[in-house]
Amino acid sequence: MSKNLEETFLDEKIAHLTFVQGVINRMAANSFLVKGWTIALVAALLAIAAEKVTFAYLLVVLVPVLLFWWLDTYYLIQEKLYRELYKDVAQKAPGSIDFNMDASVFKGRIDSTAKIARSSSVGPFYLVIVLLLVIMYLRSCH
Repeated sequence: MSKNLEETFLDEKIAHLTFVQGVINRMAANSFLVKGWTIALVAALLAIAAEKVTFAYLLVVLVPVLLFWWLDTYYLIQEKLYRELYKDVAQKAPGSIDFNMDASVFKGRIDSTAKIARSSSVGPFYLVIVLLLVIMYLRSCH
């Protein structure tokens, strides 16, 4: 293989890895934003009901928190899939770079959605918020 052809293959691999890394970075940034929006929403909704948290109000706050939890889990799943794609591209032989960005073929390599939702980067954050909301509701009942 000539030097120029080898450099072309390497440039293609680096470009593909850069594309995949860009997706990974976006998924991580989206996850961070979702956590920020969760805190802002919960703080705002609790400020409105500073004294009395009714069961109906608890549900109004819990529903978006659970939806944000699901969304954060989705972003983490996507990030893990693209990390698998990154590993796959990094191991490809010269000349086999096809710039495929379909990471869904790696679903069998990552944990289940439920396990990812309980993972250390997602689960504790949302569990603490849900527990604090339930505690606030129980305290306002007395």
